[in-house]
Amino acid sequence: LQDTLEGQIWNVALAPDPIQAPDVFRRHKTTYRGFYDDVRQSLSRETGCQEVLFVNEAGYLTEGSFTTLFVEREGVLLTPALWHGLLPGTFRGGLLESGRAVEADLAPADLRSTDRLFVGNSVRGLVPIRMIGRSASAAKAQC
Repeated sequence: LQDTLEGQIWNVALAPDPIQAPDVFRRHKTTYRGFYDDVRQSLSRETGCQEVLFVNEAGYLTEGSFTTLFVEREGVLLTPALWHGLLPGTFRGGLLESGRAVEADLAPADLRSTDRLFVGNSVRGLVPIRMIGRSASAAKAQC
């Protein structure tokens, strides 16, 4: 699997509060993204992260503020299932259609029990990440 941004690893934090999965704005690309931007900017000031990951009220990982999450396990990319409340991005859809990715129920503990972590979108491709800040301790606490 070739990374699009070779050599770059983004720092990613876990959002402190869950999102509501049934919210219609979680499933459609709109300009109504202030919530995502506000959380990312706040955590960026606090931790220096480039991106933030969200969980839903059931504790499952959903998406980043402008990216899709991919967890690599044994050479397979796992991405959160749509029913957890996330945008069905075109990059994500392409990886699913090609068989390079499959949907999965992912929890914060999966962020540390994996081979590699990525976020991605159609502009940036796959970007390798490392979890920082609260996310590292949250993932350990949920194991």
